[in-house]
Amino acid sequence: MGAICSCCEVVQEYNPDGSPKPIQAKDQMKNDAPDLRRAACACDLEEMEKLLQRMLRKQICSGAQKKEVEDAEIGMTALHYSASANHLRGCVKLILYGADIDACDAKGQTPLHKQMELGYRKVAGFLLKRGASLNAQGKLIAHGNASHVSPPF
Repeated sequence: MGAICSCCEVVQEYNPDGSPKPIQAKDQMKNDAPDLRRAACACDLEEMEKLLQRMLRKQICSGAQKKEVEDAEIGMTALHYSASANHLRGCVKLILYGADIDACDAKGQTPLHKQMELGYRKVAGFLLKRGASLNAQGKLIAHGNASHVSPPF
């Protein structure tokens, strides 16, 4: 995913195709994470791809801040938003670029929790197949029956 330059200790990250991530402009560093979450919420795969190609993994995994969302969405990552929208292609893309499959929002919910809470199965099966944990910070999914979720493939 990345390499450290010995002369300046800068971490170089790479895209899934092996190409190096470009250096982001200052405004991109500030705006890309919220823009990615908005694109994920809107199921805008084209915009997500554009942003993911230049974003560092830390930004991809970052959660929404209080100043940008309602209280119920604090800490939600782009993967939470894609899972909540039942957007399989968005979730696949985010995982490919290094999104944390077990990231917890401010309420301790993971993207899998969001899927189960909404009664969706399509993305839940994918997340489970990719190693999502049924337990996150000691929180077991109590609603829904995860043992009966089958992968969509």
